[in-house]
Amino acid sequence: NHLGNEIFSFVANIGYCSVLQAEIWAIYVGVNIAWSWGLKKFLVESDSQTTINLLKVTTRVLALSRISRVVCCLRRCLGVD
Repeated sequence: NHLGNEIFSFVANIGYCSVLQAEIWAIYVGVNIAWSWGLKKFLVESDSQTTINLLKVTTRVLALSRISRVVCCLRRCLGVD
């Protein structure tokens, strides 16, 4: 919120995956939850610089990557592409 207090957090079992995949899925789920609450403007935070770079930089994502569709979707949603 405007005071810097956490409003929402979540935990989920997504099975076996890499740390990068878990970070991407967490952001994807969080963005979808924010939109379902009607939020138009919100802050996305991650302690993974690799994840942030993947979402911010408009480079091609390896098409065969298991998370490429999610990354591309998040980029569109966040207005990066």
